[in-house]
Amino acid sequence: MSGAPGSGGGEEELERRLVEVLPAKAKGVKDLLQAKGWVDKDCGARGGPKGEGEGGREVVRFVLSGAADARVVGDWDGVLRVVDRACVALKAAKQQQQGDAPSTAGPPADSAGCQGELAPDSFWGCGEVGTLDLSDAALHPTAAARSTALRRCFARGVPVLIRGLPFGDSLRLWASPAHFERTCASSTVAAQVCPQAKIDLAGHRAKNTKGNFSFHEMPLAELVRRCGGDASLAPVVGPGEKYYLRSVPPGRLKAGSHFPSIFPEIAADFPLAAICREVEAPAPRTPPLRYHSSALRITSPSTELWTHYDTLPNLLCQVASSKTCTVWPPAAEPFLYVEGSSSRVDDIHDPDLSLYPRFRQADAMRLEVELEPGCALFIPPLWFHHTLSAPGGCSVAVNIFFADPSAEPLYHGKDFYGNKDLPLGVKAIENAERYVAAPLLRVPQPFRAFYALRAAELVLQRGGARGAPAYCGGKKVAVVTGGTGGIGAEIVKALLSPEAGYHVAVVSRKREAEVPLGAVVRVADLSSGESVRALTESLRREFPGGVDLLVNAAAVCSRARVLTQDGIELQFAVNTLSYHRLILGITSFSSRLPTVVNLASSWARDLDLSDFNYESRKYSGIAAYTASKQADRILTRAWAKRIPGLTINACHPGAVHGTALSGALKLAPESATHTAPQAAALPVQLATAAVTGRYFAGGADAPNDDAQWQDLEEPLMALLDALT
Repeated sequence: MSGAPGSGGGEEELERRLVEVLPAKAKGVKDLLQAKGWVDKDCGARGGPKGEGEGGREVVRFVLSGAADARVVGDWDGVLRVVDRACVALKAAKQQQQGDAPSTAGPPADSAGCQGELAPDSFWGCGEVGTLDLSDAALHPTAAARSTALRRCFARGVPVLIRGLPFGDSLRLWASPAHFERTCASSTVAAQVCPQAKIDLAGHRAKNTKGNFSFHEMPLAELVRRCGGDASLAPVVGPGEKYYLRSVPPGRLKAGSHFPSIFPEIAADFPLAAICREVEAPAPRTPPLRYHSSALRITSPSTELWTHYDTLPNLLCQVASSKTCTVWPPAAEPFLYVEGSSSRVDDIHDPDLSLYPRFRQADAMRLEVELEPGCALFIPPLWFHHTLSAPGGCSVAVNIFFADPSAEPLYHGKDFYGNKDLPLGVKAIENAERYVAAPLLRVPQPFRAFYALRAAELVLQRGGARGAPAYCGGKKVAVVTGGTGGIGAEIVKALLSPEAGYHVAVVSRKREAEVPLGAVVRVADLSSGESVRALTESLRREFPGGVDLLVNAAAVCSRARVLTQDGIELQFAVNTLSYHRLILGITSFSSRLPTVVNLASSWARDLDLSDFNYESRKYSGIAAYTASKQADRILTRAWAKRIPGLTINACHPGAVHGTALSGALKLAPESATHTAPQAAALPVQLATAAVTGRYFAGGADAPNDDAQWQDLEEPLMALLDALT
């Protein structure tokens, strides 16, 4: 937070909020908001529509900008309350006021798949494959509860291993070749036969190159016997050959696949309709889904299918034998050497790094899961996946694809297999080549590179992928908390400058937080241990080479005693414990030691480690703040001792007036010593400090060893470690 001695950024106190005002007072409040520049122009600078407020009373609504002080506004005459409300809700209310029905196209605004908003886990990765056990009747007692759990898996957009889906008799029957002999004597299939264990399906190889397999017709029962290792059958193309079937309608390679229609003899074994009912059932806050297609997949043991992505969400239901599935998030695309929908890296276990040097970064983003009989893997759209069937036994699976009806106009009209790129996406890439890349070839260097960077930044920003790891280039990586306002925002601006040359990730509780142009937002609640751990894990995946600079600038001041969900006093949790947690997390995965700058304060006193939660003492917001800042200075020295070679320093950047935190601390205007840009200068200078474990207050050339509290270093670190 900015504005008080040693305060940093603004997200914890300055939030985007909706203000409800009595109609008779609306004009006066509107004039005040406009005079201060506190109305969000994107959501109606002329004020919101009249509507029903709390208790049914008529109100006028305004949306505050990110610079507004919500607590100040809340005290104005005529203001009934300040509420959290997304701008989209206000826009919908405007449409209703004007008699227009709000748009229902696409999923709800708060769903993971909402248009225009990128759910980070679905794009950057999620650290681990999720799990869902639908057989747990205590958690999912009804069919509606099962459907809701399934739909939420799909809406989140990350891979999930699912147990408890209805597989019927297929688990018992399909493990036996004899069952296929009895029931499928007349079914003939066109199987792909390959002399080696890696099958480079069409689309999995470069254009105009011949595949390493050939199609051969045979009875389905014979294919199952061959995949099961029946030595009585002569090879088709040669010893050690592998077999693969992805079912398609007979004689129609370019038609949709519907497993029960293609194999009616065994359709009753696998209750496809029951699974589809569970997935398609409506559920709150999830986008609609409908069945698209299904395919029977039969594979020889120890056979690999090359890495690729699909554009439709799908369930890979493993019935017989097992397989290893490796998945990568969409953000790994630059490292997988993708052409079309598939990776050109032919061996993900032992890649030729002389040909594919960027694959090292993809390795840090990969997730693996063992898919056993009776389990299904949910594979989200655009997630790259690779499968390796287990040695011994014929692998049999049913792959079910679904589509979002509201997005149907975006899909390719002839996408029979769920893997054709969206036509608009293909057109965008073609236009980038035609209208951006080609004209730049006529521009001399360094102008070509300069305008290429500007064009790339524009495209990444509009696409919501700004900060994608492939485009950090050779820049150093900085992570800044409290960087959405005040001193914190000025620190971010300075680090983004060409002189500093950082790629900056700003930690905020809100994904839509306003940050300086060029920075990216990474979402976390710093008061929550679980959220901070999730943040560090996502940073590890996003920046596999490590983080160069951590600036802990977030701070809060609460007049009342507030406990976090972890049961820790709020100021101690955010102002001190989050610093410790982030240092611990980032140093644990970075291949190089980061530089750490902690924004502390000259207001440093009242720390009582025996009662940091204020359970025995009378609570004072000011005392809790100064105690947290004292702890920041102590932990800085302690961390410098804990990790030899770590550069970590604390500083008092100066007192800045006119912000929420300075108001909470009752900082008088005449007490201000700096503007926010002036206060940011010292922390930025410390990013290149040559000393460690020091406290700076009078400038970068005036370090203090802060040894007066050295007896508290070990007890404080023990407490912080225990709370982490």
